[in-house]
Amino acid sequence: MAEGAVTFFLENLSSLLTREANLLLGVDEQIRSLHDELEWIRSFLRDADQKRKKYERVKVWVSQIRDLAYDAEDIIDAFVLKVEQQRQKNLGLIGFIRRYLLCANQLTAIHKVGKQIEEINRRVEKVSASKAKYGLEYIQPGESSGSLNEDLLLWKEKRPALVEDFDMVVGLKDHKKTVVKLLTEGNARRTVVSVVGMGGLGKTTLAKKAFNSKTIKEHFNCHAWIYVSQEYRMRELLQGVIKCIMVLSKDDKENVEKMNEEDLGTMLSDHLKQKRYLIVVDDLWTIEDWEKLKVALPEGEKGSKILLTTRNRDVALHANPPGSPYELPLLNNEESWQLFLKKVFLEFDEHTINMPLSCPPELEKLGKQIVEKCSGLPLAIVVLGGLLSRKDRTPSAWSKVLESANWHLTEELKQCSEILALSYHDLPYYLKSCFLYCGLFPPDLEIRASKLIQLWIAEGFIQQRGEETLEDIAEDYLEELVHRSMIQVAERRSDGGIRACCVHDLLRNFAISEAKRDKFFDIDGKASPSIVRRLAIHRKADDYSAQNTSTRSLRSFLCFTESLEKQQWGIVFGGLKLLKVMDLENVIISRLPKEVGELIHLRYLSLRLTNIPTLPSSICNLCNLQTLDLRYTRIIHLPNAIWNMRQLRHLYVDYGKIGRHPRPQHLKELRSLWLGGGHKNKIPSLMSFPHNFHLHKLYLNGLIEELPHPQDFPPNLTKLSLRYSKLDQDLITTLEKLPNLRILKLLKESYIGAKMVCSRRGFPQLQFLELRYLDILEEWRVEEGAMLSLRHLEIDGCIQLKMLPDGLQHLTALQELEVRYMPNEFKVGLGADGVDWHKIRHIPSLTIVG
Repeated sequence: MAEGAVTFFLENLSSLLTREANLLLGVDEQIRSLHDELEWIRSFLRDADQKRKKYERVKVWVSQIRDLAYDAEDIIDAFVLKVEQQRQKNLGLIGFIRRYLLCANQLTAIHKVGKQIEEINRRVEKVSASKAKYGLEYIQPGESSGSLNEDLLLWKEKRPALVEDFDMVVGLKDHKKTVVKLLTEGNARRTVVSVVGMGGLGKTTLAKKAFNSKTIKEHFNCHAWIYVSQEYRMRELLQGVIKCIMVLSKDDKENVEKMNEEDLGTMLSDHLKQKRYLIVVDDLWTIEDWEKLKVALPEGEKGSKILLTTRNRDVALHANPPGSPYELPLLNNEESWQLFLKKVFLEFDEHTINMPLSCPPELEKLGKQIVEKCSGLPLAIVVLGGLLSRKDRTPSAWSKVLESANWHLTEELKQCSEILALSYHDLPYYLKSCFLYCGLFPPDLEIRASKLIQLWIAEGFIQQRGEETLEDIAEDYLEELVHRSMIQVAERRSDGGIRACCVHDLLRNFAISEAKRDKFFDIDGKASPSIVRRLAIHRKADDYSAQNTSTRSLRSFLCFTESLEKQQWGIVFGGLKLLKVMDLENVIISRLPKEVGELIHLRYLSLRLTNIPTLPSSICNLCNLQTLDLRYTRIIHLPNAIWNMRQLRHLYVDYGKIGRHPRPQHLKELRSLWLGGGHKNKIPSLMSFPHNFHLHKLYLNGLIEELPHPQDFPPNLTKLSLRYSKLDQDLITTLEKLPNLRILKLLKESYIGAKMVCSRRGFPQLQFLELRYLDILEEWRVEEGAMLSLRHLEIDGCIQLKMLPDGLQHLTALQELEVRYMPNEFKVGLGADGVDWHKIRHIPSLTIVG
């Protein structure tokens, strides 16, 4: 991680030297000297990072380099902050005295930072000298990290489209059938079915497969998933289940937020009493936890079940004394080998995905020795397989892996720690940072991929690569971590990209341990505040603020607790002047203080789902802000100066609150824009985007009185979602002319015409089309030559639509058709004898729900 700390600092330093040359006059030579010295040291860090575990001297040397990079970053960022504050304070003042004072203050700041950088340079020289003094000269420069990006490009060409690790776990098919049978048989009230096994065996994967099966969805009329873990909080757990299974008004939701644990338990119990329910209690650790939880889980209707997963057999026996828990076994030799082959050798081709796999003869013996060391543990096999899939397929490369780890899989929590460490240390430094960052999130949270990518970019983890966007590069990083089985996919997007991801608890625990050792992040303020770079609050914020009063080095603050009280604001905004990331999503806060405008390094700010009513005008001082998320707040007015924040890449805002004269043509860096507000609000008529060349994703939620000309749309728009736009055929006539549109979602009341016609040559690049809750649509016509690239079609709740369009049979690229909650007459027409069968018989995948 020292390599990452130094590299990211050097990249930011190079950018600063280019962007703020005038600002740094007087200290530029000292900064360049620091840059050059650290550049040279970085060449040794990759090997040193690998060897520090074995040699204490190397460990000390590496930690000194990392701390040097952190200290230098603090000095430079604090200097830039001070100068920018002086600029803003004197903005618009042209008097001689003011100009003179500004110049004098800046000279004083430059003199001070010069002294500080001189001290850093002396420390760098001392650390460099210690390399030879303490016998570290055997460390040779590692491979150029530039080649790693080339490897990633090569891998990108052959990566799988939709192959997930949880689909590759061998042997779960039969286990799933057994568990589904246990859940659906019998009429006793509230029976507990337990799945028991060690960590990494696939208990949660098995439970998910059963929970999501069609048989289970049809058998139970109420479903919920509870993730317990060692860090759970009963009140939040009960709130989550209630929100999942009950339809709540806005007032009800606010009441649920205020209720205590006992009242929440009573509310949940009363609701479940009249249901035949299935509740999955995932990752239960202790008998005491079960005793607390079962109070809120009543007898229910006959056939109600609780599916419990646990590593502790005693917990399972206590929860259901008469029954025997279902023990998930380790994989046998053949299952282990087949899983290994799938992970390492599966060719990513839809025609070969189900074909038998084999290992080259020269690698088979080595491969079986490696698999044998995993002792039948699926997580160990897929993680190690992910590592080997990135290695050369040669005996020498595989032998190094076999010899490079201490392969003792002993007690449960340490059984695959060496395998995880081996795979982690094999990552290039930029993927290490991205992987560790996932440990900041709570264990029961599915992480939105778009959010994670924006956070990685804000942190500076993503390296520029040719002409590609940072978002595309970051998505490649995420796919690479999935390919290596360091991250799991929770949900895919319509275009095959990752919508949400998660981290296995063993990998998350490993990430937390590694991050704390490297001072990469801390959770709940348990480490010394002077060395924390990133902080996540999972428990009460006042527990943290009571212990810590100085967090000047903090760069990221992510809060997952329910509220921040007024007394905590002094901590958040008083000492966190160098923040790059502030994530307050779902946190109930009363106001955002004007001091937020002083956080000029801030790149990511999320106030999504907060209770905040206003924004201070000082928010427009955030000159480096890249992502601003204001969805679902109580803000009634947005400062017009928001449209001058020229570094914004992602803006999410309720458009009913954006002011009278929005100017998105000014946001040249904008990549995605979300304008929401619902059926009561109008999208401003002056909205046009002809100069937003980077804007690819647009979500418009509200009435559109006049549809813009095709030339007024973003020229490179690839994804468009509309809701409540209430447009007729003119909508289709306009949208089908957009040359790069690949994904189109026409959602509730976006289209109010009774007839919809897609004309010849229309939608030339469209690959995904969703029609949802278009209640007035009766007839749909697709002319021959329209939508020739369409691969996926979803029709959901269009209750007046009588049949599929005749032109559908000409769409030979169409691979998937999903029909949801349509009238019986429509669904009958899709059968082998139905009126629409000849239109869809060429489509490989047909799904009908509801």
